[in-house]
Amino acid sequence: MRMLIGLFFIVLAVVAGVALFVAWEPLGEYYIVLGRIIELPWFTLRAVVAIFAVAMAVRAVTYFRRTPEAPSQG
Repeated sequence: MRMLIGLFFIVLAVVAGVALFVAWEPLGEYYIVLGRIIELPWFTLRAVVAIFAVAMAVRAVTYFRRTPEAPSQG
């Protein structure tokens, strides 16, 4: 089961990476605005998708690197 979950997160990371590559220009047109006061033009949807891709890849690695838990004693 752990292998399937890890593979699922790898697929999510790859899909996000492909989406970032394919939709590079459109994703850069939108940026984050907080309460109409703070505009963050450097924090575009590109950054959100890139952060998501890296997070999913890291999550997959943690699933693959975990050692099986030992049965409890007693």
